[in-house]
Amino acid sequence: MSQFSNPKISSLHATLFCINEITTLAQVSAFAILPSIAKRDAVISCAIGLIAYWCYTLWLFTILNKQTPGRSFLDALASKIGPVAAGILKGWILLYLVCEAFIICRGYIVFIKTMILPATPVWAITLPTLMLSVYLSLKGIKPLAIMITILTPAIVFMFLLQSVFTIRFDHFELLLPLFSEGWQPILHGALIPFRCGVDAFVLLLIVPQIQGRVKLSHLVASILYVTILLLNTTVSILTTFGPYEAIKQRYPSYMQWRLVRISSFIEHVDFFAMFQWTAMDIVMLALAMWIIMNLFFKKDLHQRIGSLTLAAILLVGMELHIGDEAFAVLRNYYYPISTISVLCWTAIAQLTTRKGVTS
Repeated sequence: MSQFSNPKISSLHATLFCINEITTLAQVSAFAILPSIAKRDAVISCAIGLIAYWCYTLWLFTILNKQTPGRSFLDALASKIGPVAAGILKGWILLYLVCEAFIICRGYIVFIKTMILPATPVWAITLPTLMLSVYLSLKGIKPLAIMITILTPAIVFMFLLQSVFTIRFDHFELLLPLFSEGWQPILHGALIPFRCGVDAFVLLLIVPQIQGRVKLSHLVASILYVTILLLNTTVSILTTFGPYEAIKQRYPSYMQWRLVRISSFIEHVDFFAMFQWTAMDIVMLALAMWIIMNLFFKKDLHQRIGSLTLAAILLVGMELHIGDEAFAVLRNYYYPISTISVLCWTAIAQLTTRKGVTS
């Protein structure tokens, strides 16, 4: 466990977790799913989804601002409706977190296996990934916060590098004509960036570990960053590959790295993509493990056993032969159901902040 004299994290650390949670899910699946739904209107879908994300984040801030510092809404709920009902809600959230961990881990392993190490067995990639994630989760949230603070500037720099050196391949006429697919695909596609955005719900789960309250300035900065990143990446994918070629790309953002050429002597820099994915995915996987263990276990020994058990489940899950039809399951079932679930939990958290509920 963490040996820091003050194991709590700052508001900045919390919002960095939020940013990387959203961008990790976007990298893993959103940028591949969105063009398949809305095609060239994916930019409009992304913009609508991001507006909904802004509203959700500001709603989240009002809840965080009213909550008692150092106390989770689940604790307040348990004191009002009893531990059994609160335990059922925790189980619902547990299922969501395990699914999120599986999606993040699966996306990362498939990426490494497909693009970087095609001859390497899946277990040989999965095992060290999960071992590192378990180790980081057991060290505590403070070391994870320090890691993400160090890694985020490097990740942001790489996003900027990719954007700058792929501009010459952008053909903005490929975005026209707008509204060519009708409103139904546009609204359906808007669910994808909004679903990524509601991962900001993680802030409600780590409230007891945040020193003081989450600052509005930090949340606004996170909103701006996520908006620029998702819009820029969506536009870049469509203008580089076109809407129909983008649909065929399993990892369109990675394929853009293969186009980056800094000079006549510096090219083939797609190894930066491996750093991006490894840095974000392992830290976010470790954070998901830490949240799961701290929601359900209080003793260190139980947390260790729980982390190893979850890692074993994920290791077995990675060995399952799941094809790209999984994207249809994500698009048609998991994303809508999980989005509704998160909105329900946020509404419950809102109810716990009413006068007299959290006192």
